Amino acid sequence: MQYKIHSKFETTIEIKKSKFISYLIPVSDEKTAKDEINYLKKIHPNANHHCYAMIINDIQRSNDDGEPNSSAGIPILKELQFSNITNVLCVVVRYFGGIKLGVGGLIRAYSQSCKAVLEICDKYALIKIKKHQITFDYKYIDKIEFLLKNDIVDKVFDEKVTFTYLSNNDYLETFNEITSGTINYQFIAENILEVKQSNEK
Repeated sequence: MQYKIHSKFETTIEIKKSKFISYLIPVSDEKTAKDEINYLKKIHPNANHHCYAMIINDIQRSNDDGEPNSSAGIPILKELQFSNITNVLCVVVRYFGGIKLGVGGLIRAYSQSCKAVLEICDKYALIKIKKHQITFDYKYIDKIEFLLKNDIVDKVFDEKVTFTYLSNNDYLETFNEITSGTINYQFIAENILEVKQSNEK
């Protein structure tokens, strides 16, 4: 299952006197991501590195920004991949504290920094759900309302009743049993619902 975020999140950790400030930002395209990176460079002009990774649909990018090759951007990207988040940018701003961490230490530090901000973010699960429409005689309304319960998203009362509902369940056979085969059924589309996930562990 994939996830999205709707707002920005920020955390700071310190490792051997170096400060790592992580930003998790929702983005819809690469231009927006680049604008966000440039903005963070402006508000952190004295930082030593502004490393980042992004996942935008099928696009995946990472950048070490002067850190040793694959020691920063790739660890950030791997954390994003592991979390199944899409349309997201993570920038980790580093203020060097005077103690070198080595390549292995940097990989752990950038991974840990990204993980820290992922742990506090509000995630929304992207759930695929089918949208349907049915039209039927008024005499069946109570039984069909009881069957669909909270799945109904729209009701139209005309010569007949038309319900629009969201569900991945196949009710067609039951509809035909209830209405003796007189129901008019139409599949409309597959929608994506975004359902907020709890941060409780």
